[in-house]
Amino acid sequence: MPRIKDLSTSTSLSQSTARDKQETETMYLEITSKGSKFYSKDYFQSDSTMQAITEKDTQSLNINLGSFKFKGRIRYNIEKMYPDYSTNFFTTLGSDEYQVQENRKQNWKTLPEKEKIIFLK
Repeated sequence: MPRIKDLSTSTSLSQSTARDKQETETMYLEITSKGSKFYSKDYFQSDSTMQAITEKDTQSLNINLGSFKFKGRIRYNIEKMYPDYSTNFFTTLGSDEYQVQENRKQNWKTLPEKEKIIFLK
């Protein structure tokens, strides 16, 4: 059974020229013994709602998703598999879903919390 180990908030600048407007989105980090998944809470809930509507409407042969709108700005998810640390990046473009697989092991450098990152000044 997967467990959500960490809830984090992603902050991004909006796509407008107003640099003072920041948008936040809650992200889930789901960890199991076989791997981990990182995804948007809002997008996941929207996707689950759409699947429920589709399953219900399939029985009546009348599927209407015209008024349905996905929530969440972050539309991708990342899965990492253990013990080989292969990473899969899933994203959509229009109605097509794409997967990019990365098999190289990443070497992370952990910095102290107080260290400034130059490009974020």
